[in-house]
Amino acid sequence: MGIGEATLIDVLLNKHTEDLDSCTFNVKDDGYYVVDHIILPNMDWYENASEEYKEYYETIYITDGEKIFKEVEGELEETSVKEILERNIEGTTIKKCKVDVFFTGNLQ
Repeated sequence: MGIGEATLIDVLLNKHTEDLDSCTFNVKDDGYYVVDHIILPNMDWYENASEEYKEYYETIYITDGEKIFKEVEGELEETSVKEILERNIEGTTIKKCKVDVFFTGNLQ
């Protein structure tokens, strides 16, 4: 992989049921990694949010803990992690932050 190229290595899902918010990634190669931490509402939020509250968002993304869905014309359709990563989060239910990591675990 050259400079300027990005490859999706892994997707980890966490339901945030504990106070500690951590995930473990297994990487083989030393190098620069960007970890995108994305928070989406779950199905409970979607089913209990008022229509008035939902109208606040231009686009609603939710997760059932396994798949990601986008509301399109009042219906939920499955969408990809790639769309979530590339999407401008303004006006959506996506919350996101990036963590830059330089892994050097294989240096000798």
